Amino acid sequence: MLAGIRGGWVDPARVEHFRKPARELAYLARKCDPKVMRAEKEGWKAIHKVRLQRRPATASLVRLKRAEAGNQERYALGCRLQSGSRPVG
Repeated sequence: MLAGIRGGWVDPARVEHFRKPARELAYLARKCDPKVMRAEKEGWKAIHKVRLQRRPATASLVRLKRAEAGNQERYALGCRLQSGSRPVG
């Protein structure tokens, strides 16, 4: 089927129309059957677990930098309050 799509013999819209009822039946099975629902959920949990392990540490570094910036602002505000000047803004 993929060769037909790549070769231009089969319209991709027809293939999509052909696959749609199968997707709808799979959705109904996941919705109605607790075993299928649980298996689907476990599959997604495994996928997300792997993604979290592979995720670069940049997200945690961004959070750390934001926290440091917030602490610096609070420290500066505290110093200004102790010196008797009023905070601006």
